Amino acid sequence: MPLSQTCVMVVDDQAVMRILILGHLRQLGVEQVHAFGDAASALHALPAARPDLVLTDVQMQPMEGLALVRALRALPDRELSTTPVVFLSGDDSPELHAEGDALGVCGYLAKPTTSAALAELLRQVLGR
Repeated sequence: MPLSQTCVMVVDDQAVMRILILGHLRQLGVEQVHAFGDAASALHALPAARPDLVLTDVQMQPMEGLALVRALRALPDRELSTTPVVFLSGDDSPELHAEGDALGVCGYLAKPTTSAALAELLRQVLGR
């Protein structure tokens, strides 16, 4: 499937970061993007959006990215519960990687990211 047919959900409580990521995705040809400023709204929208990938910030309030991934993995819909997730974070600590790996997070992008880094990650995670 080409990137133009890929659906990506972006979750970040900082509007500037959402705009930056959306711009990178559009530049790469991704046309279907759902952006949310909080994890609870994103979780609520998952069944309708059915994204191919979730890009989420880790440190958000009131629900952080780790909690979003835990809730996603607990969904009864097997297809949704296994949606690939990538963390966007300024935190590149071994502890975060260990927690993310335990939840099946499939990638990490340092904030702020670049189009090139995002393109490489999409290629690795989605095989596109």
